[in-house]
Amino acid sequence: MYLQEVLASSPGMGPLQFVANRWLAVNEADGQTFITLRPTSGQGTPPLRKYRVHVHTSDIRGAGTDANVHIVLFGMNGQDSGPLKLENSKNNFERGAEDVFFLELPDLGELTAVEVGHDNSGAAPGWHLEQVVVVEVGSNRCWAFTCDRWLAKNEDDGVIRRRLLPLANSSTTTYRVTTYTSDLRGAGTDAGVWVELRGELDGKLSQGPRLMLDNSSNNFERGAVDTFLLKKQQNLGQLTSVTIGHDSKGMASGWHLDHVEVADDASGVTYYFPCDAWLDKQQGDGAVERLLKAASKEEAAAAEKLAYKVTVYTSDIKFAGTDASVFIDILGNRNGQSTSSGRVALNNSKNNFERAAIDTFS
Repeated sequence: MYLQEVLASSPGMGPLQFVANRWLAVNEADGQTFITLRPTSGQGTPPLRKYRVHVHTSDIRGAGTDANVHIVLFGMNGQDSGPLKLENSKNNFERGAEDVFFLELPDLGELTAVEVGHDNSGAAPGWHLEQVVVVEVGSNRCWAFTCDRWLAKNEDDGVIRRRLLPLANSSTTTYRVTTYTSDLRGAGTDAGVWVELRGELDGKLSQGPRLMLDNSSNNFERGAVDTFLLKKQQNLGQLTSVTIGHDSKGMASGWHLDHVEVADDASGVTYYFPCDAWLDKQQGDGAVERLLKAASKEEAAAAEKLAYKVTVYTSDIKFAGTDASVFIDILGNRNGQSTSSGRVALNNSKNNFERAAIDTFS
């Protein structure tokens, strides 16, 4: 049975609508044959909250899945969302991917657990789930749920559904370190890059170990954005600074770093560390490591434009290319105010904007 909705009414009270839009069948979706529904319209209907669910598939061989994935959110006082299918693309849950979904649900209060599973369908149903992060939109309350296990009948313990507990108040967390290599000539590096995180926890200074950042042979290319997952790290509290550097090895070791962002999955906070300097024995002051202080919220907000990536597609017709200097001005609206990036030159190669070319700028 595929249940669309249920309407209920009684004398003196308007009808209540209970939306399901899901299968109740042992051989469909998550195999559940019952569901708890809450009213979505009518007198006395509780207000809905919007939740943003980030699902991180592990970056290991065979980690992605073709199966239908569902999630249940559990809140205080025994409330839960019921099983909800997660799908917004035919390519969800690929290896190393982050998939983001928006759910509108009654207020569940403080989340106490999530249950994630799949129906074992498709050619390659096995799935290695790294982590789930749930953010309550508006309040920005955040809960992180680490899995780091297989949901596969032929891997691990054979389970395809797992209940995960939040990392909140844990002594460990997962940090997502994202480096932004500048879009300058010679900015990329072949050297081994490392990072050290520092923070303040319960009024005391805290420091993590030196950790190498390496998940690809092509990390830290010119204009690249690289993200690294630092799992099961000591919770350092509020981050205050990072030291980042490299070993000066390789044919082209010099590196121009624009900035670093670090997301703490336990707290949901993302920290911004500006750099805009060379880490190169032959450039600038010759330093190959730098201490970067966490920027204020205002400074971080002002730097958001650095995250934009612009791709220009030149047409495939006769004489479509140009040798002229091309610029772009990005216009937007923030908090009711018109904003502008100003004119930014698009130029990272002498062969930009050739016929049928695709040029990317960041």
